[in-house]
Amino acid sequence: DGMVDGTTINEKDLSVYYYNTSKGSWEEVGGKIDTKMNTITVEVNKLGVFGIFKKGEIFSEQKDYVDKSFITPKTESINFSSNVEEVEIYTITGSLVRKLTKNGNRIYWDGKCEIGSKVESGVYICKIKTSEGKTKNILVVVGK
Repeated sequence: DGMVDGTTINEKDLSVYYYNTSKGSWEEVGGKIDTKMNTITVEVNKLGVFGIFKKGEIFSEQKDYVDKSFITPKTESINFSSNVEEVEIYTITGSLVRKLTKNGNRIYWDGKCEIGSKVESGVYICKIKTSEGKTKNILVVVGK
């Protein structure tokens, strides 16, 4: 049907993105979409974290809302800036992982779900609500 399963996103609206760790942001790489085979193909010349997202959905500058955009065994949590009031963390397929609210000066995420288990490696969407009433989306990479 030309749609990404379980969504309202047209397959032709997808693109491959590379996560540039030095800039803390995603960069569009492109890709060739085959809607009959349900594949997207791209040639790359480096290793790293890649994701497939809808074109034109620009995610907010990470550094405005979070101290870093990855969780690893060496960096076990991320801290959100003081103007963040609430964070909802979702898998890339849209399942809610955890909801965090401000308790004190800041919110932090330790890479765990609601029941306290560590989440799987992957890319997560953080829906952020600020004290100014704005809603922003950022992406966080979790690696083990």
